[in-house]
Amino acid sequence: MRLAIGTGWHVLGALALAGFAAAAPALAASKSYKCIDPVTKRVTVSQFACEGPAGPTMAELAASAAAAREKVIQDEARVRAARDDKQLMNRYPVEAAHRYAHVADLRDVVRKLRAAEDRFAELMVERKPIEVEMGFYRIKAPPPELKGRVDRSDASFLALRDVFVGLRLEIEDVDARYRLERVRLTRLWDGSAPGSMGLLAPAPAASAASASSLAPAASAASVAR
Repeated sequence: MRLAIGTGWHVLGALALAGFAAAAPALAASKSYKCIDPVTKRVTVSQFACEGPAGPTMAELAASAAAAREKVIQDEARVRAARDDKQLMNRYPVEAAHRYAHVADLRDVVRKLRAAEDRFAELMVERKPIEVEMGFYRIKAPPPELKGRVDRSDASFLALRDVFVGLRLEIEDVDARYRLERVRLTRLWDGSAPGSMGLLAPAPAASAASASSLAPAASAASVAR
């Protein structure tokens, strides 16, 4: 009788172990985790919980900050461009107003240019008797007083030449600025939205070399003729 009972317990134990072994794969399967790599997008299955997404790297943070700064700069540029276009339209509602302002700015420069031309004519008159006197000293050196008059005359011509160069540059700058404005205003007058063309780029600076070729020059030989 005891043997039968003992055997029964062994049988029950074996059955319990067999049931646990059969259920183990199901328990293990129920605790598996499907993980997706955030970079490669590779899918893996693990018995361990997936790790949370890693925080941004220093390079990613720097790139994000740079993109944010660039957006702010672009937004401010659009606002400034729209404001400048509106002010330009208010100042010159029609083409005639813009052309009148162009001529008025040139008129001021031309007035200074004519004054410089008058001064050039005066220097030419003053130079002629000096050249006549210098004609007597083609072989020997002129006296210090005459040499000083020549030097002062040369300095006056050179200074005036710089004035002419500056005035010609000023004319070129005025013309370039109004040309750029007129191109932009033409589009605004035709219905383009203020700010849609970006900021108005400044006109390129005039070349001093090109302007200097327009300035009058007088040498001792040219005046003597």
